[in-house]
Amino acid sequence: MNIKQIIIIFKVLFQFFTFWGLFLQILYYCGFIKKYEYSLFFILLIISLGGFFITYINPKKLFIPYFDITIKNNYLKFSDLIFHHLPLLIFLIKAKFRNKDNLGLAFIIIVLYLFIFNPYYIYKIECLK
Repeated sequence: MNIKQIIIIFKVLFQFFTFWGLFLQILYYCGFIKKYEYSLFFILLIISLGGFFITYINPKKLFIPYFDITIKNNYLKFSDLIFHHLPLLIFLIKAKFRNKDNLGLAFIIIVLYLFIFNPYYIYKIECLK
């Protein structure tokens, strides 16, 4: 695997907000953003609720481009548990919640993601008509 393929994989994965949250969680555990516990909690909570919505309500499947993979049914439920709910649970167990921040990091990350990507397109969410 060369550098170009690694960059493509990162571009594909980081279009999903879940990987933004996982990346921020890694930064938290490495000590870089320890003072932003509430922002990270808020982001992980949004990811958990969003994963629940996509898995059980709409669209009940997830397409990953470049790999041409569509995840659905029990594979989607398992992925939802592993990538959306388990990171939140681990964070709740490990976090001390000593540092109250004003959710500024969460706001910046969410706005940046929404500025770069369209979640309705990425997740194939169909609005009610």
